Amino acid sequence: MLANNSESMAGVINECKKQQIEELKEEVREELKKASAVKSPELLKLIDSIRLLGVAYHFEREIEEALKDMFETYSRLVDDNEDLTTSSLRF
Repeated sequence: MLANNSESMAGVINECKKQQIEELKEEVREELKKASAVKSPELLKLIDSIRLLGVAYHFEREIEEALKDMFETYSRLVDDNEDLTTSSLRF
């Protein structure tokens, strides 16, 4: 009886974790959509952080769309005063 309760409790915890993971993934997707190409340094840093965390495969479509949008508007975004980090991320 105790093992059965333990298994059902583990199932409930697993479902809660899965739901929390999906909510967090949706939150990241929204952040990627909100970060426009105009704010390219922030967007590039967000994409780089996602990649460094090893979870970029969850957001491939959103990252690709953001980078495509940035590429299309690149000529308007070039800032001679941007820092080295932003320049390297843009590269």
